[in-house]
Amino acid sequence: MTKTDTAKRNDEQGVILSDVPPDAKAFMAMVRRAEKGEVRALADVRALLKAHPTLWNSVNVNLSSAAREALLKAVTGTNELAADSIARNMETMKRKIVGENPSHLELLLADRIAMCWLRVQYAELSYASVVNKSVGFKQGDYLQRQAERAQAQYLAAIRTLAQVRKLGLPSVQVNIGEKQVNIAGGPQTNMPPSPVPPAVVEGQAP
Repeated sequence: MTKTDTAKRNDEQGVILSDVPPDAKAFMAMVRRAEKGEVRALADVRALLKAHPTLWNSVNVNLSSAAREALLKAVTGTNELAADSIARNMETMKRKIVGENPSHLELLLADRIAMCWLRVQYAELSYASVVNKSVGFKQGDYLQRQAERAQAQYLAAIRTLAQVRKLGLPSVQVNIGEKQVNIAGGPQTNMPPSPVPPAVVEGQAP
């Protein structure tokens, strides 16, 4: 800590608070200890988050990554190469969706679309794994409804992004003959593809 830092000890939490945010790696190590139930680490994390609200971004990213990793594991099992391939596909998808200079809301919705896309693949694979097997009607119907629900959420996320962009675009009125036509200007929306994950192990049920 330099002399220019204004540091003080929080008597309740025991952590040293400074005008300078902590090192990202050290902070995330503290977060992981807090996640495991370490009381002191949890208290320190809370104090640091209160002193430096921007650190919440690191925690949010960590939660988002944890959700994605859990779903990837459900889809690919122990096939790490398949998980890496699908994760890269999702990152490429998000870059294509947001385009240049995206807003924070567009970034959140792009991440939501990519997660919904992965859920669609998982639901479709789960249903496909029992199509040619003698399973009960309830199980087959349940899996089919899960697939339909995942697809509906995926399309809803895409529509939400399109609506957000439409609301944020200026409207230009053009006179064509005796008619007036409103034209919305702005960047085109790139909608993500919906391919089947290429690297799921053959014969491995999700």
